[in-house]
Amino acid sequence: MLRKYITPSFMTDGITIIDAGYESDARKPPIGPKPRGHFVLHVIIAGKVVFQSSPTDAPITVHGGQIYAMYPNDSALFKPLMDEPLEQFFIGFEAKNDEIIRYLGLSKNNPVQDFNNLKQVSRVFNKLIDSWNYSNEDKFNFMHNFYSLLSALHAKANIVDTTKSGLKDIFFKAVQYMEENLHRNMTIGELTDYLKIDRSYFSKIFKKQYALSPYKYYLRLKFLKAQTMLTTTNYTVTEISDKLGFADVSTFSQAYTRFFHRRPTAYKRSILSKKYDKP
Repeated sequence: MLRKYITPSFMTDGITIIDAGYESDARKPPIGPKPRGHFVLHVIIAGKVVFQSSPTDAPITVHGGQIYAMYPNDSALFKPLMDEPLEQFFIGFEAKNDEIIRYLGLSKNNPVQDFNNLKQVSRVFNKLIDSWNYSNEDKFNFMHNFYSLLSALHAKANIVDTTKSGLKDIFFKAVQYMEENLHRNMTIGELTDYLKIDRSYFSKIFKKQYALSPYKYYLRLKFLKAQTMLTTTNYTVTEISDKLGFADVSTFSQAYTRFFHRRPTAYKRSILSKKYDKP
């Protein structure tokens, strides 16, 4: 069995690192139910473990390629399966709230999450543990490794509440962010960074919901805004193009025409003619 541990605790940036370590071939008896006064994040590299947040919760089997979180004061039960050697990293820390846990897509109701960049996570975790030896002299390097670990775990996590209400909230925030940024050229990568969601996964669920890709939906919002401006203001097409963040009026007109199959000026004429033809 191999073990590495960080002791004593290390505090910076409002976070107290209580302990951290690596275990290999950890065929040991169950631990708990045992309350802890801090968060514990387990990263399973290989093997399986049965995990319960409390004695009243249903047991969850966690396997290699998954992470799970234990919250402060939970009477958690940790039971490795004896027929499969367990290999894991773990880190315990105190924080003002569960922001770090939520960043990884975890919560009280969803304490387990997949990840698939195992080599990168293992490499960064080892760097974190090794940098402890020099943390007093270079605490910034230590915290850099800590945040690098969080970034590596976050990169491939499915950071979405996939319940109906959870997806509704994601879509609402996405459309709201688009509407607030019609005046410039927002990218979908920027949007998914804001939502803390994988880009390809978001594009898939968004298109299923709205029958348009996120970018085409964003363009549609721009063009609907343009139609309102064309018929209710004295702005020229060039001015509207500029106010909606297009590089030039030609790009705007071509994109608008592809979307609605007529030019912006033609739309304006048709609406104004109907308006003036009314008795």
